[in-house]
Amino acid sequence: MPAAQTQAVRLIELLATLEHAVLAERRPADQCFAGCCRAHHEWGARDRRLFGDVLFAFFRWRGWLAGLPPARALALAGWLDGLTHPALAELAAQAELKLPAVTPENLHDKARELSALIGALKAPADLLPDWVLPLLSESETATPQHLAAFQRRPPVWLRVPPEQVAAVLEFFNQPNPRAAPHPRLPGAISVKPPANLQGLRAATGVAAIVQDLASQCVGRWCAPQPGERWWDVCAGAGGKTLHLAALMQNRGTILATDVRTGALRELEKRAAEAGVTIVRTRHITDAGRNIYDLRFMIDDLKERGSSVASDERHPAGRGSHLGPGEQGLPGRREARSTRDTGRETRDARPETRDAQLFDGVLVDAPCSGIGTWNRNPDMRWRTEADDVAAKAALQGEILARAAQSVRPGGKLVFAVCTVTTPETTGVTEAFSHAHPEFRPDAVAHPLTGETQQGACWIWPWAGPCDGMFIARWRRLEKP
Repeated sequence: MPAAQTQAVRLIELLATLEHAVLAERRPADQCFAGCCRAHHEWGARDRRLFGDVLFAFFRWRGWLAGLPPARALALAGWLDGLTHPALAELAAQAELKLPAVTPENLHDKARELSALIGALKAPADLLPDWVLPLLSESETATPQHLAAFQRRPPVWLRVPPEQVAAVLEFFNQPNPRAAPHPRLPGAISVKPPANLQGLRAATGVAAIVQDLASQCVGRWCAPQPGERWWDVCAGAGGKTLHLAALMQNRGTILATDVRTGALRELEKRAAEAGVTIVRTRHITDAGRNIYDLRFMIDDLKERGSSVASDERHPAGRGSHLGPGEQGLPGRREARSTRDTGRETRDARPETRDAQLFDGVLVDAPCSGIGTWNRNPDMRWRTEADDVAAKAALQGEILARAAQSVRPGGKLVFAVCTVTTPETTGVTEAFSHAHPEFRPDAVAHPLTGETQQGACWIWPWAGPCDGMFIARWRRLEKP
């Protein structure tokens, strides 16, 4: 059987597997696809790239293609994404499709031509579940921009030391231009995929870190200073943690916590590879509760530790996974509630309480991830309206508890990779109303330089990149 026919057959089989995983099991498509690749060692790199490109194109355009025969749906998905390959031509032939040679750029033009091809009227709004549009933030933007952004695959964004940008550009732009530096964010480089990072390091010695532009904006918004003490509450695998460390010039202390042990182990590995010595990790258990329920994590952390260790007590070294009872944790500054203990207790010396707090706390909170739908198109078919409300409630609780560990004059930063109103301005406005001791901080927008009063949006079409909302407060100094 010719290669194109074999690849067409594999694509149809993979589509059935991934649709079941996404729709029936609510599993991420990339995890399922990676498992399929591991089970088929005979697939070469070109096969894997073809399968991944076409299948994720299908999920990107599934709102227009659901219900069509598989060969027809896959051929149209490739055409809508501007892909060309003999396997796609084979699928089009099987479906008796005569596709136009050029794919329109404009979303409305794509809808018009697709409607003519399949004999059914399609509109841009059909590309998303019907509950999404009413929840999207319309601040400074409009629904058509959101819809168009969701359908564009963003580039790979790298973060490198600013002095190494020239070497990275020289590597990726030979023989044809594929990379460009961001005009305002130092060290941020966009690369048209695939980004050969191993080849880059071998040729130039530069160890670039893959980090979306929006994520890099979070670190800039935090603006940590060398020698400070920071807490990354929901650190995960540590992309933002490592950026904080770089901005701090590897001087100071960063506590990185999460409920996922595997993610923290990955952070420790990445920190060691990057030569970062100021990060300390701590796994927060949930005492048998659902591991994804983070509502109890802050209290658990405070109950099991007393204060952040100084550099003198913990000499610089590889980030370590701290066990129960070890130092490296924030203390409880505020009075304990009588509802918790039956009595009120306070530290005797205010300066002791302040020494237990952080200069900055970053809450990169769990969210619906709608801001990443351009990069993870299957998420729109795994996410439900109830997820947004549940995540917003969780974010508010984590933010309120984490705020207790910010020193007077310190910074509290809230970030979510979503663009819904309930998870962004809804959370921050409620927090500001309930916590007058925190005032929104005026900060320059990382991508425009314009002063923002307490919060900024990183729109997905700005990079293009993920969509992100970031807010920052300053805790008032003592009277």
